[in-house]
Amino acid sequence: MAVPSRGRVLITGLRGFTGRYLQNLLLEAGYEVAGLTEGPAQAAHEYQVDVRDGGALREAVAAVRPDYAVHLAAISFVAHRDVGELYDVNIRGTLNLVEALCMLSRPLRKLLFASSGNVYGAAAGAAPIDEDVAPQPLNHYGVSKLAAEQVVRLAADVLPSVITRTFNYTGVGQAGNFIVPKLVTAFRNREPRLNLGNIDTIRDFSDVRWIAQTYLALLESDYRGTVNVCSGRGVCVRDILEALQRLAGYQLQVDTDTSLLRNNEIPALIGSTRKLQNLVPPAPCPALAETLEWMYTAA
Repeated sequence: MAVPSRGRVLITGLRGFTGRYLQNLLLEAGYEVAGLTEGPAQAAHEYQVDVRDGGALREAVAAVRPDYAVHLAAISFVAHRDVGELYDVNIRGTLNLVEALCMLSRPLRKLLFASSGNVYGAAAGAAPIDEDVAPQPLNHYGVSKLAAEQVVRLAADVLPSVITRTFNYTGVGQAGNFIVPKLVTAFRNREPRLNLGNIDTIRDFSDVRWIAQTYLALLESDYRGTVNVCSGRGVCVRDILEALQRLAGYQLQVDTDTSLLRNNEIPALIGSTRKLQNLVPPAPCPALAETLEWMYTAA
């Protein structure tokens, strides 16, 4: 006898960095998964939809008839050069999804919207920052994510939702323009030198596998509201560089590229895990050294 499904989950950005890990976890847990993709659909449960196209998005959502939705589709690179596109995808795309979900004939059980710890901006510091701190974004990415949060909140009476302020995370499959895969690739290729920006910025790094596990736990919880998803540990880029030097067994020469320096750089951004641990005590986040070894040795 077939095991009944625990529900159908719609993931935007299904084949993106996080979507692939989350899809596997959901399937293992007994959910059906359907998703929106940027590229051509490769399976019956995939729909090629640009989230900026409200009509196409409504058609896809109506066809899927999800019980849950996880909104991952976004421009997530802080230094994305086309600011207009960043706002269009991150804000209008979220608005289009919210409107499509509100039109479903049966109520959605929960929407999980992946926002960013970057929204804290100027309010951040070396001490872990909690959800009660008022966001003060310092870049267009942070502004776009904060505005998208507000779009989700406006529909709270119709769409039960959890907004995750997710801090930095990495793992196998992350795009090469992000700092950790950029460093890992350089060491794996035995490059003698590399141009980087400020390597003394402090960030809260997690493992993408743990992020996916945490998203699933939050989706299954009764919680509605905003919560940090983070490790609670700060590490600077220089430390990552040194850890990879030990793994690779050689020293890479780092040159400062002034074009990569940002005037509005957030010096330190570390999240408090207290609320998350009280809501859905997750498995311990792997140490960054473990994540780096996984990435470095991956085929």
